[in-house]
Amino acid sequence: MGSFGDLNRRSRVGDGLTPDHIPQAASGRLANYDDYAAVMLTDAEHALTRDFRGKGIRTKRLDAGLSFREVVAAKLWNYRSIGQQLYGEPSYFNESIKGVLAYYRTNFPHLGV
Repeated sequence: MGSFGDLNRRSRVGDGLTPDHIPQAASGRLANYDDYAAVMLTDAEHALTRDFRGKGIRTKRLDAGLSFREVVAAKLWNYRSIGQQLYGEPSYFNESIKGVLAYYRTNFPHLGV
């Protein structure tokens, strides 16, 4: 867990891992693409996110009227459902969720996460 920029610089092609923006970068909610919080997910986990590939278009539309906090919450609830679906444990991503919240509270306190 960290900024998208940091995780992306550490990722390697073919490692089966992908840094996932929270919220999706297409939302345009932060000026710098690399400043979004991100969690490193397996490809299988990433495919189940609410904004993976084509699902991102619908998600962007649904999230348009929501606050930053609400959009982040939706993504974090999505992680809980992925944890349940893949691992039988909704708390599987709890440490990542805590990290995302801490990241935004520390680096972007004005966003009210």
